[in-house]
Amino acid sequence: MKPTYLNSFAFCLWLCAGGVCQADVIVNTFGTNDGYDQNQLYEVYWNVGPDPAANSALSVAVGFTVTNGPFSLNSVTLALGYVQGTNNLAISLLADNSGAPGALLENIVSHPVEPTHPYAVSTYQSSLHPILAEGFKYWLLVEPPDHNLVDGRNNSIYDWYSSYGSPGPGVGRFFNFNSGDWDNWQVSNAPLLPAFRVEGLSVPEPSALSLLLMGGFLTWLRLQRR
Repeated sequence: MKPTYLNSFAFCLWLCAGGVCQADVIVNTFGTNDGYDQNQLYEVYWNVGPDPAANSALSVAVGFTVTNGPFSLNSVTLALGYVQGTNNLAISLLADNSGAPGALLENIVSHPVEPTHPYAVSTYQSSLHPILAEGFKYWLLVEPPDHNLVDGRNNSIYDWYSSYGSPGPGVGRFFNFNSGDWDNWQVSNAPLLPAFRVEGLSVPEPSALSLLLMGGFLTWLRLQRR
């Protein structure tokens, strides 16, 4: 018996659940073939030394708006090079709070074992797959998560390289070693955004989702009767 439309549709749903479906590009500031500007960069670092007056740390975030959707976050890709120190690094997705990074939606990766050299393009998969709604703004944050003010062995320096001429919202914040917390975000319209890409899977509209679930249920009933 030839497969019905519902059987084929259910099979496609099963493929998507297994991560086989092609993800859509939500935002991409890379050039052709993931090209980026190796001469322009944003440093993300954590430094604790024997002289407390020299302690310093900086985290960087870039904002983007979902122009169509909604999407379920699939992955993020960054032109992020390792310079020195440990892998004291975390990459996270945050909601927007009045034009600045807000609530944490997902800590995508902490202490990655890559990159291991100055020039690298690395992709990290989402495990929570938060929904990115159309017309909403989000922030991709890169920062050192280990705030150990005594032990300097978690020192680290990473370079997040720039795109080729993609202006947009970018922010940075310094760690305040007196208060033991991050200072407020310094928001600006960066002349060059960091090179990054965010990909996601399209989420069906509620009516389409209802039809999808009904089709899957009818397919299940049909198989049971056989």
